[in-house]
Amino acid sequence: MAGKFTDSKGREWLLTLSAPLCKSIKQRLGISLTDLRSEVFNQLSTDPILLVDTLWLICERQAVERGMSDIDFGESMVDCIDDAVVALEVAIVDLFPTAKRSLLRSLQAKNQEMIQNASQAALKDLEANQPQIEAAIAKKTRQEMLRLLESTDS
Repeated sequence: MAGKFTDSKGREWLLTLSAPLCKSIKQRLGISLTDLRSEVFNQLSTDPILLVDTLWLICERQAVERGMSDIDFGESMVDCIDDAVVALEVAIVDLFPTAKRSLLRSLQAKNQEMIQNASQAALKDLEANQPQIEAAIAKKTRQEMLRLLESTDS
């Protein structure tokens, strides 16, 4: 089962990895999709440019067949990044032997759960501290305005 996602223009992309393709991605982008000890999933999900470059290398043949450049491809990634990350994770897991896949899928699910919980906790903290945050921003803005006014008086 290959990973797949649909871009913002409605085109479906099939993500299928092979050892030579993973080697090429490692050489060109410096990330190892098969090193399970690395932070590759977190790195890709927090760096949209690296993610899109990785997706481009995986989908390049499909894109060229469709007459697309890497710029066209990157621009079509708007609003589909989350689906693309999931598809990439599926493709990476599918590269491993069958016996390892169920363990990797369980680890992925647990990782996703932890990320969602952390995001919800951070949002809750942000909402709980919103008055203090707004006051700090207002104070900093006033200080900066005063500093600018003083520098124009000199």
